[in-house]
Amino acid sequence: YKSYLRESTKLMAVIKAQAYGSGSIQLASFLESKKVDYLAVALIDEGIELREKGCQTAIMVFNIQLDNLKLLWEYQLEPEVYSFDTLRLLIEESKNQSSTLKIHLKLDTGMHRLGFVSEDIPELLITLDKINTQLRIASVFTHLSASENDLHDTFTITQIEAYKNNYKKISDHIGYSPIRHVLNTSGIIRFGEYQFDMVRLGIGMYGIDTTNTIADKLEKAHKLKAKVLQVKDLKSGESVGYDRSGKATSDMRIAVISIGYADGLMRSCGNGACQFEINNTLYPTIGNICMDVCMLDITGDITIKSGDEVTIFDNVGLSIADLAQACNTIPYEIISRVSPRVKRLYTYH
Repeated sequence: YKSYLRESTKLMAVIKAQAYGSGSIQLASFLESKKVDYLAVALIDEGIELREKGCQTAIMVFNIQLDNLKLLWEYQLEPEVYSFDTLRLLIEESKNQSSTLKIHLKLDTGMHRLGFVSEDIPELLITLDKINTQLRIASVFTHLSASENDLHDTFTITQIEAYKNNYKKISDHIGYSPIRHVLNTSGIIRFGEYQFDMVRLGIGMYGIDTTNTIADKLEKAHKLKAKVLQVKDLKSGESVGYDRSGKATSDMRIAVISIGYADGLMRSCGNGACQFEINNTLYPTIGNICMDVCMLDITGDITIKSGDEVTIFDNVGLSIADLAQACNTIPYEIISRVSPRVKRLYTYH
């Protein structure tokens, strides 16, 4: 992704939600070694955890709550400011602080999630006049709704133009130029001319290309494995799992494997919707996914045994994108829902 950026463009690595399920402590350490300029998390508690593990990189917090704001100063966590309530409470808390806290103004240019809309700008400028030396605007940014989808490119450009217009009003009013950033992972690839001062890289760090244009240039980062717990032979007419949803229409063999919906495997994977790999062969699920286990139809294979490794997805064949498509969801959900109880092993390059 850096190859798409100017050397001067800063990089913010988004590691919210335990780095999309991958482990934020380990990813933060790795990314610090790669000299990223910023890390971003969703919650104050996520930022505190990183600080207590020794993270020194600047950390932006997207969704701060309106209590315990003093923790932002204590741990030097830089909040996204998306509303007048948030801004005014920060101004009040800053009066009790002796050090300066950097803040990041969020503009809503069409995503209609968090942020100040264009109609808010006059009042925002008045409110910014009340900021004292204990607060400084580090950046002004927005989030693109559909930068990965060429059907919405006109809308994306409209968002960027609205951002540019409102950024100028803010920077002219305060008398300095905060960092500008609008591009997310797909925006880096498709709208590089608008990289401004910084970009935010998220899902792309894990080798997942939502633009369907550079997948061959990325290394997929994740593998998810399970084990065969037991192999069973069923007679024709017997059933498998809850609600007897799996039916043996003839004599068959199943493998019970050590992963279920409490581990993050979506329940929609059951009843043949997905296939997982054992000994280089794909086998479909049978029956409903259970909390701790699920079952595979291995009829015809007499070699599979307890302890054999099962691949749910990997970086070679079974892709997260394929699993997401089978479950009618997106890769973000597949990886971010992997449970903390699933053991994580890390290999660094």
